[in-house]
Amino acid sequence: MIVKFVITFDEIIEQHQPITILKQFIHSGKIPHTLLFVGNDGVGKRTTAVAFAMACNCRHNISGYLSSNHRDDRSLPTGMRYANACGECRSCRNIAASQNPDVILLYPSGALLRISQIRELQQTLSMKPYAAQWRIVIINDAQTLNPEASNALLKLLEEPPSRTIIILTTDHTTSLLPTVVSRCQKIPFNPISSRALAKALKAKNVAAQEADVIAVMANGSFSRAIKMAESYWIFQRNWLINELTALPRRPINAVLALAELISNQKNELADLLTIIYTWFRDLLIYHYNPKKIINSDRGADIDHFSKKSSPSTLLEQLQAIQKAQRLTQSNANTRLTLERMFLQIWTTGTN
Repeated sequence: MIVKFVITFDEIIEQHQPITILKQFIHSGKIPHTLLFVGNDGVGKRTTAVAFAMACNCRHNISGYLSSNHRDDRSLPTGMRYANACGECRSCRNIAASQNPDVILLYPSGALLRISQIRELQQTLSMKPYAAQWRIVIINDAQTLNPEASNALLKLLEEPPSRTIIILTTDHTTSLLPTVVSRCQKIPFNPISSRALAKALKAKNVAAQEADVIAVMANGSFSRAIKMAESYWIFQRNWLINELTALPRRPINAVLALAELISNQKNELADLLTIIYTWFRDLLIYHYNPKKIINSDRGADIDHFSKKSSPSTLLEQLQAIQKAQRLTQSNANTRLTLERMFLQIWTTGTN
């Protein structure tokens, strides 16, 4: 029995436009030698690139595999039947298992994509593909290319190897050399709707209420939503909300202790501040439109605590949180910043 275990275009969530463009390339038999996938982290850029590599090399898709008399240009064989991968043939299986040497995925080394990586790639591309119809190079997080690596890549794009398609993925193009961007066919990816994210999470047996909240908080990112569900983010959020609701009754030393505790969680600081902001945002929104709250599973708590604070007080608290978010993204002292924020929340909440 053949077991299908790979992701094809049909299984990618809410990226109809980019997938339609890629299918049109395949149908037409003409593919730009360099593609630039642009969109927020976690919306399916890398997965789509792998699905595209599979579709271009699927043995069931290509009836006439590359022969010695086939033209060495940018066109696919005339025997190309479909614009999707079967997910079952040896080529699809090898690509899905990262066992095809002609499908190359490049990731940042540390925080950057470095010139040594591009030079190694150039050396690899100087040789012919091993067996694939098309050699696909996927350069992930291209915005992390340092200047030397960008210039080296530019030379590669100016004289692309035959039978090779280079795909760059990036969150944004502002950090890329304009000359690199100009040599690519840009394909935008959209954030995934919270409804689609919630549906995907529920399909993975995440509780309905938790899935709804995580889907909103994931900001359109499927990978982020999955990570939040698997890391028990909901329990962390509940703990923090309980701390916030108890804050007005706590002595000042307990307020400062909470600030210190959160300041020590460097890797999770941005997420924790987002939770804090979202909680007070819900308390404010509840005054005007209760249906628009994000933490819908805490509706009873929001109803209770919203009535204890005026909109003007909540707005002042939200401004304090926003200021802390800006400062923690700079070189400000994290502990002092959070102490000021919590003291302002505590002071306004106890008046």
